[in-house]
Amino acid sequence: MTVIEGPCHGGRRRRKYIEEYGIGPWKVYEFNPGNAGSLREYGRPVKRSWRLAVAMVGELQWELIEPLDDEGIYARFLAEIGGVVHHIAVAARHFDEMLAAEAKRGIWNRRWTRLRSLPAR
Repeated sequence: MTVIEGPCHGGRRRRKYIEEYGIGPWKVYEFNPGNAGSLREYGRPVKRSWRLAVAMVGELQWELIEPLDDEGIYARFLAEIGGVVHHIAVAARHFDEMLAAEAKRGIWNRRWTRLRSLPAR
């Protein structure tokens, strides 16, 4: 589950998740043009910066994303929609079968067409 949050809220938000919900510890990573060379948005090379905090709760991975620039997809999402859940990802052992079953149920997301099956763990 990924939540987009505003600048300067990262540490405070992580503390809240730890103290109030027992979610943590958090590992924090920063992505920027200096350490992530081939960043792309919509297939085009870009220079963006964001901070990612990751915590595991059982088999559920929580992610908090804090945009560090004003132009990236996370910054635009935050400006347009606010600090809310951005996406929930699901791993499936048989991805193509899951897609077919969901399509039959009328649930379809065109972004799924960009994903590939992952090897089973």
